[in-house]
Amino acid sequence: MSTEHSTMEFGQSRNQIVFSNRARCRDCYRCVRVCPVQAIGIRDGQAYVDQRRCIACGTCIRQCPQKAKSYRKDLAEAMDSVRSGRTAVSLAPSFACLFEEWQIRRLPSALRKLGFGYVAEAAVGAEWAAVQTARHVRQHPGRLSIVSACPAVVQYIQRYRPELCGHIVPVASPMRAHGRALKAKLGADVKVVFIGPCVAKKTELQGDGEPAVDLVLTFEELFEWFNAAGIQLADFEESDFDERPPKTARLYPLEGGCLKTAALPVDYCETKHITVSGIEAICDVLDAAATAEEGCVVEPLFCAQGCINGPVIGCEKTLFERKCAILRYYNASEEGPVCDPPVDLGQTFVADHIDQTPVTEEQIRRILEKTGKQNPEDQLNCGACGYSTCRQQAMAVLRQMAEPEMCVSWVRRLAERQTDRIIETSPNGIITLDEHLTILHVNSSFKRLFMCTDAVCGKPISYLMDPAPFQTVASGRQELFEATIEHEKYNLICREIIYALQPEGQIVGIFVNLTRAVHNKRQFDQLQAQTLEQAQTLLRHQVDMAGKIAEYLGKSTAESEKLLVNLMQIARNSTDKNTDHGPWQSAIYTSK
Repeated sequence: MSTEHSTMEFGQSRNQIVFSNRARCRDCYRCVRVCPVQAIGIRDGQAYVDQRRCIACGTCIRQCPQKAKSYRKDLAEAMDSVRSGRTAVSLAPSFACLFEEWQIRRLPSALRKLGFGYVAEAAVGAEWAAVQTARHVRQHPGRLSIVSACPAVVQYIQRYRPELCGHIVPVASPMRAHGRALKAKLGADVKVVFIGPCVAKKTELQGDGEPAVDLVLTFEELFEWFNAAGIQLADFEESDFDERPPKTARLYPLEGGCLKTAALPVDYCETKHITVSGIEAICDVLDAAATAEEGCVVEPLFCAQGCINGPVIGCEKTLFERKCAILRYYNASEEGPVCDPPVDLGQTFVADHIDQTPVTEEQIRRILEKTGKQNPEDQLNCGACGYSTCRQQAMAVLRQMAEPEMCVSWVRRLAERQTDRIIETSPNGIITLDEHLTILHVNSSFKRLFMCTDAVCGKPISYLMDPAPFQTVASGRQELFEATIEHEKYNLICREIIYALQPEGQIVGIFVNLTRAVHNKRQFDQLQAQTLEQAQTLLRHQVDMAGKIAEYLGKSTAESEKLLVNLMQIARNSTDKNTDHGPWQSAIYTSK
């Protein structure tokens, strides 16, 4: 499976053919706008494909500028098929517009190199389908007959115009017709791979009982396969296809090709045999033909100018160049054998109507009112959301296929209101001037700061303050002016930021009120200076006190020292007296 499926959309299933790559979607709503059946929904701002509604026409794939729409790739399965068993390839008639004449002659050899054992043109099946269609038309004259070749148109009718299902010619498409014949000829076990320019062909594999075709590849996938296998057509010899169709069948991919192959008139000046391409023209023809009194045959091709304009044809040539290439291949071809189909080509087409969720007028009114469009004059019907009218978008919202935020004008108004609210509620003063320094607008904070009203609008800025900073920016001398300025008149100190608003030619000033902060800082600075002064005074007092204490301690020490000396002297004198004995003491000691 392709790596693209790693970013598949919500609810993506393996059976879904067309899907969104969420990583690439940029909510431009182009896919919503171009989808002919409104199968694109928006969820959380991203597009997704509603599988039930989608007819796999490929319009969104072709139109998405971000390449966010893709389709199921079956290349890996095709590679496995050619490796594991017998395979046959059925090449859509439009292949001739992709290659030069010399490349066409080498193409069968290149396909055999890929591993296909049988290489044939689907134009063989186109001849049989055209002949059977002509037979049905002759058997049912006077009634509307819609050719069944285009699967996108068939699905459109089944789902969106079910009343016309009974008018689809009950004949298998050329792809199915050729696939059935190949399996009948080569064996039911043969894997048949169809290669063409159409995404819708992949839907023909679903619900077909025993499938006539096992896999469908696009020409884009074929070229991818060639590149992976290193195949260059110039390296191969010329060879023939294993089947050669009748010559006229090679015109099948052109507008009117089926009718011409069926030998029915192709005359743009008459209304019994109508060939039409492009969904808008198809809708017009079906509307007219459904109510016409006379029957007619309609060959509708979903892609404008036919299959040569398929959404995944993988060709850079112009449509005119592609048409010329088909005609050259037709003119250079030899007439192939004409034979009856070897298998039954009958096909039943059953209505598969898409039921729209009913919505009431009251519900629509509430959605319109929510998006500010309750009045008819407010309903712009601009189509920016992808829907033709505001009413259609409201119905899609109710059916959960759209979101109110898809309305660009409403979202812009919300953004403008939000911006206005931010400006009005800003705590900073904001003023806007024109190139002549005339006041255009002031917000609430500015009016409060500068004690003014809206009456100042239309007056010069000099009416309120010194215009010099604004003149500096207006003259171009400075792109940005930024400074802190004191407005004594208003007892204000503001940080002013002034700049030019281009390309409007306006000057914007933003005033941040610093008055309280500056006053607080001044008070803090004053308190800090007072504290420092007090600290210094205290320090001086402490030093003085320490000096006096030291002086007192010095005097006390000297006196203490003198006292100790005196005490010591007294002590010595006392000792000397104790050692000097008198005569009466000697006499006593002697008598004893």
